[in-house]
Amino acid sequence: GFFGVSCGEAIDEDLEILRNARAMYGCPTADYSVKGTVTDQDGNPIKGIIIKCLSDPNYSSVTSASGEFIDNHFGTDKPVYVFEDPDGPENGGMFARDTTRGADLYVVRKGTDNSKNPFGHTSYDATVTKKLKKVIE
Repeated sequence: GFFGVSCGEAIDEDLEILRNARAMYGCPTADYSVKGTVTDQDGNPIKGIIIKCLSDPNYSSVTSASGEFIDNHFGTDKPVYVFEDPDGPENGGMFARDTTRGADLYVVRKGTDNSKNPFGHTSYDATVTKKLKKVIE
């Protein structure tokens, strides 16, 4: 063959490589952590508001005394949160039910960690401030 290598030898080597190759299938993954604060229209924190995520029926949270909640939400970049006032005037008034969609979140990319997934794994932090409308004092 040309330069001492025949075409047949090169093809045999390529076939051997293909026989020993392992196919890898996968896709990138991501973690989303959402931190939020629920306030009245004057900016005062509201304790005791129930937050549910419609894209994850297993998630619910209740705001703290400072009106804060955290959702270490995995698997979706489009969460829809529902905010409900369960106790009426006991937390400073009766507040209207409201929602927040993923587009309302301020998202910051934390970084990529390929040790969790060889196809790429990225973490994101998102923040949201929800102002609820008071319907009854």
